[in-house]
Amino acid sequence: MSIYDYIVIGVYLVFMLSLGPIYKSFNKTASDFFRGGGGMLWWVVGASAFMTQFSAWSFTGGAAKAYETGTFFLILFACNTVSALFTLFFTAHRFRQMRVITAVEAIRNRFGNASEQIFTWLPLLFMILFGGVALYTISVFMSGVFGAPMMLIIFVLGAVMIVMTLLGGSWAATAGDFVQMILVLTITIIMAALTLGHEKIGGLGGMIEKMPAQHLVC
Repeated sequence: MSIYDYIVIGVYLVFMLSLGPIYKSFNKTASDFFRGGGGMLWWVVGASAFMTQFSAWSFTGGAAKAYETGTFFLILFACNTVSALFTLFFTAHRFRQMRVITAVEAIRNRFGNASEQIFTWLPLLFMILFGGVALYTISVFMSGVFGAPMMLIIFVLGAVMIVMTLLGGSWAATAGDFVQMILVLTITIIMAALTLGHEKIGGLGGMIEKMPAQHLVC
């Protein structure tokens, strides 16, 4: 990698870090911090929800699995679509009517204080573990690319996320997700165009022609 690659990555991390101080003034109440005061545009929230499905696995293990199984892998995304539609037409509408800020408040109103405490503290350990696993996996990938120590990568990425979310709340997190979506879509479209335009591929028709027959079997 060249010095320009490192400059781009550095600018990106500084930009993400700056979202915390920028959106700090947006958080006047707990509702602002946790759910943007209910005033976020639907397409921004949708972009954030879309990006929560992405991880380093999407472009490594997920890509490998798609290459191995072909169109059968699309079943995973079809299931995600079904769950998203269920949330849209059933869960979200009812949650909105409860006029609560967090999910555990809804649990408390419906099932009592004991259930609220259980659903508050029980997932905490797993969230810490999952967050650690996520940081570890991306640090393994980035350490191989940049040749930097894994502990340094974990510390830098963890610090950026903590500062951004603690200061900016859901506003900063959602804005960061939206920027990431723009980057991911742009890079994906460019790479798809370059790949299909390669002489060994021969466009979309050439790709389908060269594709193993089992890849088209659902």
